[in-house]
Amino acid sequence: MTRDRLRFAPPRLPGSPDLDWVLLRAFAPPGHPAPAPSSTASVMDTALRLELLGRIASRQPPALLACELGPGARDAALDHRRRVAAGVLRVLRTAGQVLGVARAAGIPVAFLKGTALHLGRHAQVAARPVSDCDVLAPSDRAEDLQRALRAAGFSPREETRSTHHLAPLGRDDDPWIEVHMEIPGCILPGTPGPLTFQALQGSGQLVPVDGPGGPFLLPTPSVLAAHALVHGVEDHGFGADRYPPFRMPCDLADLLGPRAGEPACHVEVSSRVGPDVAPVEVAAALDLLARLLAGDPPRPGDTTPSSRLLAHCVAGALRADYRDALRLRQVAFLLGHRPLRVLRGKLWHRLSDVRARPGPARAGSALALLARMVRADLRIRLRSWLVRED
Repeated sequence: MTRDRLRFAPPRLPGSPDLDWVLLRAFAPPGHPAPAPSSTASVMDTALRLELLGRIASRQPPALLACELGPGARDAALDHRRRVAAGVLRVLRTAGQVLGVARAAGIPVAFLKGTALHLGRHAQVAARPVSDCDVLAPSDRAEDLQRALRAAGFSPREETRSTHHLAPLGRDDDPWIEVHMEIPGCILPGTPGPLTFQALQGSGQLVPVDGPGGPFLLPTPSVLAAHALVHGVEDHGFGADRYPPFRMPCDLADLLGPRAGEPACHVEVSSRVGPDVAPVEVAAALDLLARLLAGDPPRPGDTTPSSRLLAHCVAGALRADYRDALRLRQVAFLLGHRPLRVLRGKLWHRLSDVRARPGPARAGSALALLARMVRADLRIRLRSWLVRED
């Protein structure tokens, strides 16, 4: 990776009143002026595909949505908000079950990612979707927790384990559980080695939070913000087909708020981001967040790193050709950054639209997919080169 520029080369940021409306209503202060959408159907589609509709419906008064989009769109947004909230509550129920199993086994745990944002009340319950429950255990007790969860009826959902978490577990139709041994890509100043439960606890970076079943632990907001940044850029930056690109800015907004533009906040977060994410990428994410929260998102023609990061998030959600180009780069990323024991399962998981087909059809589909990804990558690279203004 070139250390002085973003790893992403997206197409230019489009100029659209619908996109402007969605970004302003999702991030800007309530009541901030926003342009009139071109059509209700278009702006609702944009908000859904960017995965920002639940956030908008949670932040904006229903009367404003009815005024700007019409009563039908308001009702659809509120219905979407209810569905997001229902999914979040299922994950929080699973988190309570995990906590009960861990306490019975005498294993301290802390929650991560979306689960932590909701348990810590950083995110509004209907604004931030969550699909699984991420829990961090002491590295020498993670296998013990995995066995205790299996004894409680949670069974493996797939055999693939990552370098930093064990194979996912589940029970019936409940959300999956991932038991983590460390927080990948994050560091603590003066603390050597991976960022484990023990390292967080020893440095005072785990905060007790009162819950209905007793206190539980969460990493500090700065650690969660660093993890969100690493997760969005390093772990899933090339996986826009599987991880919503706007998830990272939303999480950073919930964790940091207006502090994102302050130099002290930049130092606090960047000092917890490891070397896998370049400083320019950290700065771009925090600058983009500050501009979104101020109601001044980057505009077409802006070539700053924060504008390019926004263009990546938008194109990753809205453009199939850009997602194909990213998938090709994701394969190269996995080949270069993941050990063999993890690589096969992750690649097989990424190619789920191919693996379900029978023998000869699978080979033909794989070749067609590869050709499509190569064409998309070359097209995106050529377009980026033609319009680059460095």
